[in-house]
Amino acid sequence: MNRKLGWRLGQVDLDGPWGFLKMAPTELRAVLDRLSSFETMTVREVFYTGEEPGKHYSVDDLVKEARDRLTELDLDDETLIARLRIDGPGRVYGFLRESDFWFLWWDPRHEIYPTSR
Repeated sequence: MNRKLGWRLGQVDLDGPWGFLKMAPTELRAVLDRLSSFETMTVREVFYTGEEPGKHYSVDDLVKEARDRLTELDLDDETLIARLRIDGPGRVYGFLRESDFWFLWWDPRHEIYPTSR
């Protein structure tokens, strides 16, 4: 947990409902700017110091469309999914494995794990 956070792209979903190819250029810039700021932080600082910027959710708590997409991607054996808050509603989802964040989805409208706030 004291290692710097790193990135992996081997499981990124390009084409699904939250695929990275649907990202607007302005969104891409915001995501890359935010992610570069996380590179200076440890896994503990990002995910284990409180509310933000990183969290973990049970896959069972995701919206049905997200769970169905995990099945399509052959990732339905996963039990936890991680997310990084990028801006107001924008989140990046993936899987945290040791100090590596494996990108999966870009959720600009906070649809994958909606809250009642």
